[in-house]
Formats: sequence, structure tokens, C-alpha cells
Amino acid sequence: MDRKNLTDKYSIGKMGEDLAAEFYENAGYFILARNWRWSNKGEIDIIAYNKEMNVIAICEVKTRKINTFVRACVAVNAAKQKKLRMLAKVFFSSNKAYLKADVRFDVAEVSFDCTKCSASEINLIENAF
Repeated sequence: MDRKNLTDKYSIGKMGEDLAAEFYENAGYFILARNWRWSNKGEIDIIAYNKEMNVIAICEVKTRKINTFVRACVAVNAAKQKKLRMLAKVFFSSNKAYLKADVRFDVAEVSFDCTKCSASEINLIENAF
């Protein structure tokens, strides 16, 4: 894959993450972190907290072009789920203030419209795993 395609893929993914973060904020969540990394072990796309519900959403964002035949959530397989659980444990070990919050793992499926060059639609799957 050439550098231009990587940049386009990165830009499309960033647009999807922006839309998902905005979705959470509009639903009353505070974004604790975006693209939270632990060394070279992995990354959590969005960590969002809703104080009223006392819940933290660990969200994996998957952005796909419109008319893709396979749902984006399929990419969050058992290995990815295991990695996200491990990363969440590390996040909470260094952010003990949130230990009493309920935690759920969400997947945000974002549709990208190539003709409009924009993320157009989001399907948030709460408690995806």
C-alpha cells in the first residue's frame, strides 16, 4: 500500500473517530481519552464517561465505506476484544478515580461516504462484548 492510501485510510478513520466522539458528547458523556495508548501494546480509540449514569464506555471505532458488504463490527474479533479488555485494565490501574464506575465495551460502526468525503452515519453498539 502506498503512502497516499495510508494517509487516506488514516484520515477516514480520524473522521469516524471524530463522529463517534461527538456522538458520545451529545449523549452526555465526557471524553476522558482518545487514542489512548499503552506502550506498543495497543490503543483504545475512545474512553468516555457519563457521570450521571456512572458508566465508562470503552469504544472501538470502525469506519467503513458505504455499501461495504461486511459489517464493521465483524473486525472486532475475539483477539481484539481480549486486547481491549487488557488495555482497559491498564487504563484503570493508572486512573483509580474511575474504578467504581460501571464499564462497558462498545463498537461504533461509522459509514463513510466517498462521494461526499465525509463520515455520514454512526451505529453505536453498546455492550458489544
